[in-house]
Amino acid sequence: MAKRKTGIEWLLVPRNNSINHILKYKDKVLIDFYNKFTKNHIDANHKAVLWAYYNYLLNDIPNKTKNIYELNKSLSSIYFAMSNYRIKHEKTIDTRLKQLAIDSELKSIFPLESYKMEVVVITKNNCCSYCDSFKNNAFNYEYAMNNEIVDVSKCQNKIRGFVGTLGYRPKRDSNGHLIEVDDFISSNSTIKKKSSLKKLSVGCLYVFLFIMAINTIIIIYHMI
Repeated sequence: MAKRKTGIEWLLVPRNNSINHILKYKDKVLIDFYNKFTKNHIDANHKAVLWAYYNYLLNDIPNKTKNIYELNKSLSSIYFAMSNYRIKHEKTIDTRLKQLAIDSELKSIFPLESYKMEVVVITKNNCCSYCDSFKNNAFNYEYAMNNEIVDVSKCQNKIRGFVGTLGYRPKRDSNGHLIEVDDFISSNSTIKKKSSLKKLSVGCLYVFLFIMAINTIIIIYHMI
């Protein structure tokens, strides 16, 4: 029978510390933190070290990100990881951490100057009536930025609580056409620039699909 991993060996298992991969931190950062933390906290086990490491990341990540959107995306990932930690190791649903995660993710969505945008909430299938209410629903970007569109405390899932993420996409009119921003159109009225808008719209759709795919993979990974 294989010996159960503990200490730094346990921490370096990708499944136990996926946050390093998400934030693109090298293992050396975690190893150095482990050595320093356990030196000052002799009785700390690997799980206590991981929780302390999450808090270290919250303070360190602002120095590693390039802009406010990237920062909020990283903060969202850390809060999600902390929430999953409490569920897995403490059997506790921490709605505060879940709300911080979803709020930070919302702030990570940057506006595009060419098209009106809308935000969608992607939730676990058949979670509860509250989460199901987001299906086939979208919020105007401006509304989403100024209102709490997700209240995780309303999720009725008693095992994991709210499990979801956010996505965004160009908004379409009743005919299925992308809605361009009026100010952008008036200042970019040449045929050449209108052509570039069409190319950009295709790019936006691909970006949206890519973000949805990545976020869904991350959610599934944490649920395993």
